[in-house]
Amino acid sequence: GNILFEPIYDKIYRFNGVYKAVLNGKTGLFSVEDRSSLGGFIYGPEMGSGNGEYMVLQKGDGWGLVNMRGEALTDFTYDGFRFPQDYDLPYPIIIATKNGKQAVWDYEANPLSVFVYNAIYPECNVESGNDEPYFGGGTFIANKPNRYYFVLNTTGEVSWNGLQDVKYGIMDTSFQEALEPQFDKIYKCDDRELIIVESNGWLGVMYWETEEYVVPLTETQQIEEIYGGFFMYAKKGKYGLVNKQGETVVPFEETQAFKLERIYPGLMRLYTYSGYEAFVDASGNRVHTKEADPNYRP
Repeated sequence: GNILFEPIYDKIYRFNGVYKAVLNGKTGLFSVEDRSSLGGFIYGPEMGSGNGEYMVLQKGDGWGLVNMRGEALTDFTYDGFRFPQDYDLPYPIIIATKNGKQAVWDYEANPLSVFVYNAIYPECNVESGNDEPYFGGGTFIANKPNRYYFVLNTTGEVSWNGLQDVKYGIMDTSFQEALEPQFDKIYKCDDRELIIVESNGWLGVMYWETEEYVVPLTETQQIEEIYGGFFMYAKKGKYGLVNKQGETVVPFEETQAFKLERIYPGLMRLYTYSGYEAFVDASGNRVHTKEADPNYRP
């Protein structure tokens, strides 16, 4: 029943290791242990973001990083900070934004990359087949070590609902540019050596480290990864399947997009929801179809 703070504040609440009190539009920090002041009422009334170690607080028009002891790790000249989920990262990172550009820092606020890109996303926070982080019912966890970072640059407006006129590239885990932002979209693949790239409506598949194409960027406008490392797409109006070496596995003779089931090594089942079914061997030969024998099963 002891009074911890007199009822004079506009708002007061606990955030991890500190109390945050707002008085006359200014925020002050207080120690949880003894409620001593950690610097006075020197911050703006709202907190930008935070995690278990840091708060993003405002002074004047800028934002800075403050730890749970009330110590500022940075000056207050930044647009904001983000703390990506680090389950699949080798160590926690901070993504800082300044003048519309982002850079990666370690947790001591030491820079790991420079302020070059408008946005940076760890690959491990992006679901396969997507080109942006998953912010659905929960945080997406890849359960695989992060392989690269999506980097985005824009020549258009940066607004609350996203970037306009964006070009996508790749930054490696040493925070060096591996692929210059040049594509309209980059889609993550299950086989994370590979990415699907899009430019002017055309799609291709490439190894992001070597920039070697598996599917050229001039051949198709529809492509789907099947079973990590196999790609089904249309070429000259007919559908087929290639592997990650670019070798044709299913000849480009199918009249519609299909699903794939690997029965065992050397035999695959192609099917559609409309009822079509065919079996193809390791050389791409159609060995049986449902039309020939509806009861056939390998």
